Amino acid sequence: MEPRERKLDLKPKHKRLRSRSPSPLPVRVKHPWKTIVLAFFLFGAGILFLTLGVKAVGKSGWSDAWPFFLLGSLLFIPGGYHSYIIYKIFRGVPGWSYDMIPDMD
Repeated sequence: MEPRERKLDLKPKHKRLRSRSPSPLPVRVKHPWKTIVLAFFLFGAGILFLTLGVKAVGKSGWSDAWPFFLLGSLLFIPGGYHSYIIYKIFRGVPGWSYDMIPDMD
């Protein structure tokens, strides 16, 4: 005679116990407000200086406009990067958190 194989029952046996357990408490996330303000300031100032650079090229040429482009780029790139991360966090996209940006507080 062959031995009978036993089926393993992997279903939880305590369904009622799980349904009565309280839901986990929400975790309060501390928003780094200084970092958020700085990121949007850099983004806005970068756009402003890039716009001034475009206007300076139209009026007097490239020689007077390159400082505006340089300063605008130095402000716009990090400001845009961090603003995009903050936007994704505020939208609640999974995988994005405040740990991805430096904390200025």
